[in-house]
Amino acid sequence: MKQINLNFKKLEKSLQEVPDNKQPIATALYDELVFINATLNNLREIIKKEGVLDLFQNGSQEYYREHPALKSYNTTLSRYSNIIKQLIELLPNSEQASDELLDFLGGN
Repeated sequence: MKQINLNFKKLEKSLQEVPDNKQPIATALYDELVFINATLNNLREIIKKEGVLDLFQNGSQEYYREHPALKSYNTTLSRYSNIIKQLIELLPNSEQASDELLDFLGGN
């Protein structure tokens, strides 16, 4: 968890390079990224604890289905990726910014 906090600090510092006219957007995206990261961590814990399948009952029928937490995790992860792409596009040097964000995602 400590490593994640350090990576978010690095990311926040990188976002200072975003032009002033786009700072409000960058800040909103960053805040959303932090929230989504916490949500992903919570969903991950539920999945670890309860598994990827859920026994569902509908009247007299019982069957296994994808755990709702896994479904939410996958959807949320997709949004997380989209926000990262949007942040990369806001940075002046997209190639370098992309490398920095990939380092962030990789935990380096």
